[in-house]
Amino acid sequence: MQHKMKTYVISLSGSARRDECRRLLDGIGMEFEFFDAYNGRERAIEDDFFSRYDEIANATKFKRPLSPEEIGCYLSHIDVWEKVAISGAAALVLEDDFAIEHDAKSFLDSIPSYLIKNSIIKVCSAKRQRWSGSPVYVFNGRRIRQYRTVGPHTTGYVIDPAAAAKLLKKRDRFSRPVDIDLKYLWEHGVTIYGVTPALVGQRGARENSTIDSGRKEMKPKSSVRRFFANMMYQVRFRNSELLYRYFSREQYYGDDRRSKG
Repeated sequence: MQHKMKTYVISLSGSARRDECRRLLDGIGMEFEFFDAYNGRERAIEDDFFSRYDEIANATKFKRPLSPEEIGCYLSHIDVWEKVAISGAAALVLEDDFAIEHDAKSFLDSIPSYLIKNSIIKVCSAKRQRWSGSPVYVFNGRRIRQYRTVGPHTTGYVIDPAAAAKLLKKRDRFSRPVDIDLKYLWEHGVTIYGVTPALVGQRGARENSTIDSGRKEMKPKSSVRRFFANMMYQVRFRNSELLYRYFSREQYYGDDRRSKG
């Protein structure tokens, strides 16, 4: 083992999901601790709850307002980043609807420290993942690769203290969901890798997710408005991504860390 990594599970206090989280992580011998998540619905009336959510920026940077659940989710991740930045130790961060592969611990323990440094490694899967270049690390059939376009979802990721500190500085206020916000490499400047095949999936039906339910409530009621809002958002995102690749190719593709270690 080349580094000491903590594991935090973001979960609402008293959630029934915690029993399954314990069973899964105990089953593969991973030590962990629960991190009490913000409950967006319960805290929505508190002024400080929304102090970091930028509604004005949201109107131009995303396709719809964020739901209280999404705001609570982002704030929960921010609190974990603060803990990681202060602790000085990298951490695996899991949301409490994760499913995890039996070899997760051995793979995580094998990752070289230089690859974790100043970066995020997403270990969760997404429907569409686009990769760039050759793998930067291979172990027991799993590969760590650089994204061409960072996939959504924050069900599971490894984060380094330096990366956490940078995100905290860049995201003092936020206007998008946390998983979407991480896609904007050119805004936050943190290198993000992904693992394939993924170590972490999402268990249970998505329709049972309180975040998904809240998201649906915030979408425009008109299908035409939804279509155009999404189309305009996608155009803005792709244009920003293309400009980033064009002007910062060396930064985008990252340094060749395969030569180290």
